[in-house]
Amino acid sequence: MNSKKTFKNKGKHGRIGVIQQFVINRSGKYRIKAGGARGGTHVTSYGKHPGTFYGGRGATMQGDFYFSAGHVLKIVVGHRGGNSVEVKGGQSTTATAASLGLSVEDNAGTGGGGGSFVYSTGNELYIAAGGGGGATAGLNGVDGQSGTSGASAVSKGSIVGAGGTSGNAGKCCNSGSYHGGVGAGWKNIGGSRAGPSHGERGGGISQNWIGGNAGRMNSGNNGGPAPGAVGGFGGGGGGSEDNGASGGGGGYSGGGTGKGPNAAGGGGGSYCNGNSCIGVTGGNTGSEYGFVTIFRIG
Repeated sequence: MNSKKTFKNKGKHGRIGVIQQFVINRSGKYRIKAGGARGGTHVTSYGKHPGTFYGGRGATMQGDFYFSAGHVLKIVVGHRGGNSVEVKGGQSTTATAASLGLSVEDNAGTGGGGGSFVYSTGNELYIAAGGGGGATAGLNGVDGQSGTSGASAVSKGSIVGAGGTSGNAGKCCNSGSYHGGVGAGWKNIGGSRAGPSHGERGGGISQNWIGGNAGRMNSGNNGGPAPGAVGGFGGGGGGSEDNGASGGGGGYSGGGTGKGPNAAGGGGGSYCNGNSCIGVTGGNTGSEYGFVTIFRIG
């Protein structure tokens, strides 16, 4: 193999992506570095919290592994969470923010970023890097975490749920005022949403890592990944519609979400079962999307 092989999103965006594969052609020691994707951005010029608020950055995780020739690695590269898109007055749109000349809805949720994963064809997990939580009016999303647990959602008074632990999905609620979708974990996914106005949970390995759907009004395209505030491929949770919460990031353990306005998503957790593991919370500063790099080091 070349000294460095990098896997990116292959031109895909939004909630559906491609599970890639890599075949080890020579036995030896390999270093894998993965980065999760960023959560969605929220922009508004009106309401109680005008401004631009950014999704949490994805975590990075690195570790060293020994692989035999012919071993197959499955690779998931997380997608960026979708931006909020519902426009003032409650109208859904497929136009971009620039062509609208209007702010997006001041309280619509954004999508959580997808996690990035490397695992065997027998589903032995080697490494995972958590995606960032989606932003909300007044608050940036929470970064993907270097530890194994996902982060709790944060809010300006709304109810929020904790991040998942031990490889489980994030937490929140499936009832009440416009909840967001929780980030998926390696072991499971969260509860079903209360209805199509709410953000949907991110999908896990059995769902091919599909990102959660956005609340139905929050489904246009404002220049971010279409169609709007979906969770990113890699288990990101979808954002709710008006007066709703943003999605949690996917990861080894999923990020939490909340219900009601002004609740930003928690970042997903990370994992490494190799040697010399190094993780950095919010460490993916070079890309909005996830990545995986593989080096042969011995």
